[in-house]
Amino acid sequence: HNPLYEIETAIVPDEVAVIQKAITAWIDDKGFHLVITTGGTGFAARDVTPEAVGPLLDRLAPGITTHMLTQSLHSTPMAMLSRPVCGIRKTALVITVPGSKRAALECVGFVIPAISHALDLLLQNSVAAERVHASLASGSQTPEPHVERHGHHGHHGHHHDHHASHHASQSDIHAHAHGRVAERMRQSPYPMVAVPEAIGTITGHTAALPAIDMDVRQARGMVLA
Repeated sequence: HNPLYEIETAIVPDEVAVIQKAITAWIDDKGFHLVITTGGTGFAARDVTPEAVGPLLDRLAPGITTHMLTQSLHSTPMAMLSRPVCGIRKTALVITVPGSKRAALECVGFVIPAISHALDLLLQNSVAAERVHASLASGSQTPEPHVERHGHHGHHGHHHDHHASHHASQSDIHAHAHGRVAERMRQSPYPMVAVPEAIGTITGHTAALPAIDMDVRQARGMVLA
């Protein structure tokens, strides 16, 4: 085993509560940043992994799900019967793959190129993330991610710690604002403004429009606000 990785695995029954207990223990209690589940994504009555994982996610990752399904359909039309769910819980990425060894390995292989970059983004490792963006903008291959500390467990999970910061000058701001999307900054150089302050700034520079009562048939061509 690679000493940089902490690996944990578990085999649990196809029961929503048990699956959820294992995943929340890995993420919430042990601080892992990648969980990969295998099995329970089909149409059988006992296939409840999506129902177990879905409620635990703070945000979905439909791009990962779509890519796995699209690539799997090249291998077999039966992939349309798979119900994977992928998403984010706190700073962890959760990916569900089929239970068969071949399908599981294929699906993990499909998404491996994006996993390290996804974790860099989740953990705000801006140095590594911007290196990938720069590589993509130049048209070169995505560079190998810089790894400081990893852990891997799951039905599988992955622990990945990165700490970095990046500050841009005003010239950087202008260059990125007018450059290609992949070259643009992923961190705003401007200070955060509280919502009440932002609303005050907007109302202080705009005039309130008067309300107008009229027959709806006379309002054709007007904007309703």
